[in-house]
Amino acid sequence: FSAVKKGESSEKTASSNRRYITADMLDLTTAENPAQLGVHGFVGAGYNGHVEKVPFVFGVGAQYEYNVTNATPASITLWSKLSLSF
Repeated sequence: FSAVKKGESSEKTASSNRRYITADMLDLTTAENPAQLGVHGFVGAGYNGHVEKVPFVFGVGAQYEYNVTNATPASITLWSKLSLSF
């Protein structure tokens, strides 16, 4: 792998004949990102019980995220779970 094309003026080699990436090869604008601030709210409920001596767990929950800035998308997540042991 070589980050520098042969014959370019920015080619630098060390005694071990390695090539190095120079600052003019980096595009730092791709790392720019607006500040993101979001607030999450969670709620969940569950029940542990037995049906004919078979233990089970049932749970439901939800999460809501809203954004303070327009950079963060708002989202809603719902989930449920059911576990049986035998």
